[in-house]
Amino acid sequence: MMGITKHRALVTAALALVLSVGAPQTAWAGGIQRPNINGARAVGMAGAYTAVADDALSIYHNPAGLARMLTADFVVGAELAFIIREYTPIGGSPQRAGVAPSPLPFVAGGARILVGHNSFIALGAGLYNSFGGSVKFKKSEVTEGVIETQIGLFEFTPTIAYQIHKRVFIGLGLRMGLGIFNAYKSCGELTVCLHDPPMNPTFDTRVSTMFNVGFGYQLGIQVLPTDWMGIGVTYRSNLDVKLSKKKVVESEGILLDASLTIPFPQSVNVGVFFKVHKRVLIAAQFDWVDNSRFREIFLDVDGWIYGRAAIATDLYMRDSFGAHLGTEVRVSKLLTLRGGMAYDSQSIPNRYRTRELADAHKLTWNLGTTLRFGKWRLDAAAELMMGDVSHGFKPSHFPVGYAAPGKHAAGGTFSLHVGGGVSW
Repeated sequence: MMGITKHRALVTAALALVLSVGAPQTAWAGGIQRPNINGARAVGMAGAYTAVADDALSIYHNPAGLARMLTADFVVGAELAFIIREYTPIGGSPQRAGVAPSPLPFVAGGARILVGHNSFIALGAGLYNSFGGSVKFKKSEVTEGVIETQIGLFEFTPTIAYQIHKRVFIGLGLRMGLGIFNAYKSCGELTVCLHDPPMNPTFDTRVSTMFNVGFGYQLGIQVLPTDWMGIGVTYRSNLDVKLSKKKVVESEGILLDASLTIPFPQSVNVGVFFKVHKRVLIAAQFDWVDNSRFREIFLDVDGWIYGRAAIATDLYMRDSFGAHLGTEVRVSKLLTLRGGMAYDSQSIPNRYRTRELADAHKLTWNLGTTLRFGKWRLDAAAELMMGDVSHGFKPSHFPVGYAAPGKHAAGGTFSLHVGGGVSW
């Protein structure tokens, strides 16, 4: 009986590790959703780029923008994100999240091909991290619970775009995504965690790295009604990745085979830009992410006979909505400046919010610049994201009965983005 109980507790703990990373959305750092990623130019404008995209960054932001390129374009970039996070349980000591920042790459390129009088097809491809994050707590500060966890989706996206009219552009991208997940939890039992001596859990649970490939697509359209205005829409389909591995869950010498399907949800971005001056552009964008599709986590364990309830957990995710406002000022042929701010709604209700997954209503402040040297350019951007704005950036206090009762600091991230490109 002790073996069966421990076997069930082990699997349930592994399920909790999966839950700790939450639902897939745009991108996460330390369990906090970040709405602005991939490309320093786009981040510098606070993500208001769906209508603006007219370079290789279009492969991620709006595939139709490839057909607006006047020349071939290639861009490479990376970002670093730093976590600001603290949680204090009722009657406990502060638990601070941290992560060793690692560069997340972005590589894309494309070119146009003349296929008829004033008609163009554009071809391109991109490799980038469309979703991902990690969080790590000091084991000395955590009596029990998740110590560290990581999840990511790396996409390779071949893209084709077509100029069907001098002011209308459409694009299609095939998304091939590599999903990755791993985690480490102190104490394998959820309801009873024995400690000997106190503050030292009797055993840990690990889920080693699991990975697999999934497929989806994205569609984009851009319309330029006038020389000073543009409209853009991007749709990204669902992309499901089934992760599986033998002997993936480990604790106290027990090894179990398991699989898990992560449903990366569909999304829609709608943007508009106005050229208010020959050197000044203002852009706005609205986003919707279908997080409510992420209704259940089911950890499929080979040979499991103890009931579905122990390996399936219902979720209470809500769709998230975002708004972006950005500007770009071309100071000279050599220098361009950018700035903006964005809002991203909370998709995880406070009752189910945990220290590992601390999503909230968030605001970002963004700055960016480009330096041009002939055909070459250097892009840079910085973003400060803070929440919870619904509490005026003050700590939130959750009572007993919530998933993580105690004090949650507002939290946030600071990220740096750099890139370089060439057009010819």
